[in-house]
Amino acid sequence: MFWLACLVAAVVLGVCAGAAVGKSTDSGSAGIGAGIVVVIVLCVLVSLPFGIRIINPGEAGVQMAFGSFTGDPLPNGMHIVAPWIQVTKYPTKVREYTMDHTSGEGQKQGDDSIAVLCKDRLQMQIDCTVFYTPKVEKLNWLHANMGQHYMEI
Repeated sequence: MFWLACLVAAVVLGVCAGAAVGKSTDSGSAGIGAGIVVVIVLCVLVSLPFGIRIINPGEAGVQMAFGSFTGDPLPNGMHIVAPWIQVTKYPTKVREYTMDHTSGEGQKQGDDSIAVLCKDRLQMQIDCTVFYTPKVEKLNWLHANMGQHYMEI
């Protein structure tokens, strides 16, 4: 959580600035007021870049904070989220998986063809290519049950 470390540094700098202003003036309340203003300004400036998330075309993002889902998946585009939210990106482009009888072809090494019954009730192996893409609205379930490497599973 780099954001949290930057936020703590901003608070420390604001307190130091308030103490410096308080020592330079006769009034201690002016130093406290200046310190509070500096802390607020620095916290906003530190948090702003960490709260902007960009999801590229062909991707969607799952929002998680402290181990639980915080909302619907994010479609492509620029989004403003809380800085402590972690966004995991998933590809949503159409992919293909080839199941082939030949051992050197397809994504899996070995025979992963489909056994079917023909009209005469004889079993035969067929090769098949499946085109798939995850549904954006189901990405939370996919992230919770399968993980980012769902294609290998």
